[in-house]
Amino acid sequence: MFKQTLLSKARRNRVLIDYAPDYDRRYRRRKSSTFLSVIKWVSILGLLAVSAFYALPLYATTHNNYSTLDEVGSGQLLFESSETVKTNHKEKRLYQSAILLNSAASFDINGILATVTVTQSFLNAGDNIANGLYTFPLPENSAVNYLKIQIGNREIEGKILEKNKAKKIFNHAKATGRKASLIEQHRPNLFTNKIANIAPNEQITVTLKYVQHVDYNNGEFSLRFPMSITPRYTPTNPEYNANIDENRVTSALSQFESLNKNNINLRVNLNAGVTLNEITSPSHSLKLSNNHLNGEPVKINVGNVQVPMDKDFILQWRPTPSSTPQLSLFNQTLDGEEYTLAMLLPPSINAITNEVSNTTVSPKTLSSFARDITFIIDTSGSMQGESIKQAKQSLRFAINTLSPQDSFNIIAFESNSHNLFNQTQMATPENIVKALKFIAQLDANGGTEMYKPLASALTMPQTELQHSEAIKQILFITDGAVSNELSLIKLIKNTHNLPRLFTVGIGSAPNGFFMRKAAQFGQGSYTFIGNVNDVEKNMSVLLDKISRPALTNINVQFHPLHVGNIEQYPKNIPDLYHNEPLIIAFKTAQKPTSIQLFGDLVNDEWQQEIDFSNANIKNKNSGISSVWARSKIEDLLDGLVIGKQPEIVKKEVIKTSLKHQIMSPYTSFIAVEKEVLSAHELEERKQAALKALKRSDKKASQHKMANKQLAQSSTLHASVFPKTAVGWQAQLLLGLLLLILSLIWLVISNKKTTHVSV
Repeated sequence: MFKQTLLSKARRNRVLIDYAPDYDRRYRRRKSSTFLSVIKWVSILGLLAVSAFYALPLYATTHNNYSTLDEVGSGQLLFESSETVKTNHKEKRLYQSAILLNSAASFDINGILATVTVTQSFLNAGDNIANGLYTFPLPENSAVNYLKIQIGNREIEGKILEKNKAKKIFNHAKATGRKASLIEQHRPNLFTNKIANIAPNEQITVTLKYVQHVDYNNGEFSLRFPMSITPRYTPTNPEYNANIDENRVTSALSQFESLNKNNINLRVNLNAGVTLNEITSPSHSLKLSNNHLNGEPVKINVGNVQVPMDKDFILQWRPTPSSTPQLSLFNQTLDGEEYTLAMLLPPSINAITNEVSNTTVSPKTLSSFARDITFIIDTSGSMQGESIKQAKQSLRFAINTLSPQDSFNIIAFESNSHNLFNQTQMATPENIVKALKFIAQLDANGGTEMYKPLASALTMPQTELQHSEAIKQILFITDGAVSNELSLIKLIKNTHNLPRLFTVGIGSAPNGFFMRKAAQFGQGSYTFIGNVNDVEKNMSVLLDKISRPALTNINVQFHPLHVGNIEQYPKNIPDLYHNEPLIIAFKTAQKPTSIQLFGDLVNDEWQQEIDFSNANIKNKNSGISSVWARSKIEDLLDGLVIGKQPEIVKKEVIKTSLKHQIMSPYTSFIAVEKEVLSAHELEERKQAALKALKRSDKKASQHKMANKQLAQSSTLHASVFPKTAVGWQAQLLLGLLLLILSLIWLVISNKKTTHVSV
């Protein structure tokens, strides 16, 4: 009874607790906490990503204010710095770019020759006297022949002198306090010249002149002038901007407002020598003085007075298509001597095709000469591996392109030589099969006895089935790994009725000297194939060229017949090939009244005469004589190959080089300062410049801040800078990676739930 009473009492006093609302509150609290945690971490990571996005570029700009010589893409004046950058385990010096004030370039184009004059002005916006380096990227096949640098009252002029004399002048200039420097090349086709002691706020004006051959491809001439600019990255730095009072620097910047565009003035005088279909530019708008394009010179203005230097200037002009070769003459009188440039343009394939479209004869037959061609393939031990594979593939490709009107033979050589036939045979299907089997059995082994197979090819008997007027050609496939180059070149030089010799360089490092000179003396061309994947492309271009000469057996005649001494280059005129103009340079004691050229077309004879009253007469600075001089120097140096006395050759090369201001192995381009500056005078000048800057603290501060802003302005620099200054891709990836890691951590932490038991 007692127990039951106590139990009943306990039951009556029992309190029931409902935990459901508490669980619900805790669940909502945990859910809210998780959401807030995600927001918190995402915010933190976002702040980190934003910080990285802004902080890393600011770090990068400490290097991006500088550039290396490898990044030069237009004419620039660079200041030396102590900064370096390591690339491919090498340290390269970094330079700061001077402010470009203005630029101008003029182009005097005569046929395939262009004389380019570039003038640029720069400013040293720094606080100290600086040493500068003027750089300009030169096009291929170009040569500098004039340089002038104006710095205040100082003038530096570049001249070509004999090397020993140039060295003496250089040493004497240094000893007397004058500035002098020899022109150098940092990389192929990059002109550089040092300029010392440029005072603060001093202007530097550079005038550079060079001569170049314009490009000709698919019936179109083209010229490219480098002037592209990649703007440097300018950071948004609140601390830096806060320290600049724009009202204080406005007056200091006002003098540069009109220069804040990096513009250039471009003018062209185009004398094509032939009638033109069109003159165009894919890069800029053009204004022509003569829209008739009838062969008269055309003056061309580019843009509206000036154009931005944000891309290279490209000029293109296309001659009117012709089914026969076109002859143009350009004449220059210099020191009482006459220099004439004859430019022979090949006929247009399309014009030939249209002309014979109504005949029953195929255009291929009317545009192709019959050929008697001998292939020489090097199978010596030096050709083992990839080289022999490329050589055999090249030869197979060449054999398969022969036409039924061609005759051919193959000579393979190592220590001994092996001929496919005793004489050339017609390119019948049966003979083609024999040739392919012969090629398949070839292997690289043995020595390199090149003299005997080359001599055999030069005198190879021709099958009686071939036309007597067929063009004799030799295609020589080798790596040129021989030590008797001179005897081989003499063999080619002394061969009577020399076939056209074309060389194909195989392997990673063929003997370029021998290959080029052999082709030059053989009135052919040199083709380099360094990769097995390029065999078909390179051989296709070469074989298409040599299979269809446009004009052969070319000769020249002057009227009157007696014009005094005649020096002509090349001495032996090669054939005219499609897609490749032919240039012949003459020097005569008297001006001819006319020049006449003769030659053979496929099924006809050809001749054209031009009266000198219709020739393009040029002034002494046109550069026509330089083409002749460059060809003469090359011919004189070739004399060393065939045994001429070195001292006689050297004397003639120096004489020609100095007269025409053309570089040679025996001369140097030296720049000498005309104003004499002793060490004491230089120190006085430096002190005077520094005093002028410190004369007014307020004015000096304004100039300093103005110059800093100018130096960091992307539109005031004609300079190429690294394109990866911001590096946003790496920063974005870093931010995304951190975000993913944080989300993974949150998911893992959410799995650790708290269980409550009753």
